[in-house]
Amino acid sequence: MRKILVLLVVLAVAAVAVPFFVPMSGFIPQVSAVASQKFGHPVLIEDLQLRLVPTPRLVATGVTLGKKRGIRMQELQVVPDLLSFFSGPIVIRMVRAYSVDVEEIVLPVAVSVAKAAAKEAVQVREIQLKDVRLLRSALRLPPFDVNLQLGAAYRIKGVLLEMDEGAIGVRVTPQGAAATQLAFEGELYGGRLEGSAKVDWAKQWQVSGALTARGIDLAPLQEVRGKPVKLTGRVNADLVFSAHAKTAGLLLESAAYDGPFEIVDGAYNGVDLSKAGDLTANRAAGDATIFKELKGQLQVQGGNVRISALCARSPNMVAGGHVQIAEDQKLSGKLSVSVASTGGLFGVPVTLSGTAADPSVSPTAGYTLGAVLGTLILPGIGTGLGASAANALEGNAACK
Repeated sequence: MRKILVLLVVLAVAAVAVPFFVPMSGFIPQVSAVASQKFGHPVLIEDLQLRLVPTPRLVATGVTLGKKRGIRMQELQVVPDLLSFFSGPIVIRMVRAYSVDVEEIVLPVAVSVAKAAAKEAVQVREIQLKDVRLLRSALRLPPFDVNLQLGAAYRIKGVLLEMDEGAIGVRVTPQGAAATQLAFEGELYGGRLEGSAKVDWAKQWQVSGALTARGIDLAPLQEVRGKPVKLTGRVNADLVFSAHAKTAGLLLESAAYDGPFEIVDGAYNGVDLSKAGDLTANRAAGDATIFKELKGQLQVQGGNVRISALCARSPNMVAGGHVQIAEDQKLSGKLSVSVASTGGLFGVPVTLSGTAADPSVSPTAGYTLGAVLGTLILPGIGTGLGASAANALEGNAACK
């Protein structure tokens, strides 16, 4: 590998008189063969050049690393530190790739490349990946840029990830002597995200840590995961998380989260809890529960979600209770909903059913029976008294 790099540098220096670039298509078979052998995966190159501006660099276009499920790059630039070729270890100032398509199952390829590069007497200071697209991924991420700062033996000194033209940015910085101890911080959908994590992949992939979110817009978060936007507002949360899986691609599916959260100035689309006390109300397509505050304790394990100590408040409604969403998206739980009435707040216990995408809310059997008995005993006023008594008996007091 060193001989090839030295040869390329010599050719670059010899071609100083050439205005812009030096075609090197004749070297493609040799370079591809050496790279394939070193990385343990096939490397294909459509074209190869030496460019002299803005600084001397090797440019490969139409690069494919791996088989069908690998990495494809429209252009790959390798910018060397020319002085290092004549004394000491060879130093590559920057490796930059444009229009990078990454298949879902690509981790073995990336690990092989990293291990092969670490064995060579070549130091890489910076890797830039521009316009990265994840193909066949469960996450619907827009194209993003990645910048890696590297130290000796390819130890990661820092990672910067940006997407949406800089609207989203997350910086990851290793902590301590081990590169597996990470701290991250950045802007995310109009809010702020920061935290720390420990990553281990010796036997299987394991991640654990804590994160703090402040003022993050929930709508785009649901869109990224391919989910319909059911919940809007800005979230504040303090969560601990963990995940373990055989491959990195499965970590998201096994992730567990636990901690308090609060959503402000939002809405839950699909059901209107302010109608809970009206037994004759029909569900409408545009129903939504508008709230100033929604808070609770969040517990997520894989595809199962539980919210306990839930409390939702708006000027005309207060609701408290618990909600569960199963892995198959079935919805269950019980809430005590207090809605505004002429005599103050009117309590209604309700049960949840249906699915997260198509929720259903209905008064409990106790509430319905209480309302009927109240009407029989004292029409009008008795209805409210009977329903409120049933609510108290069932013990579903709204949040305080």
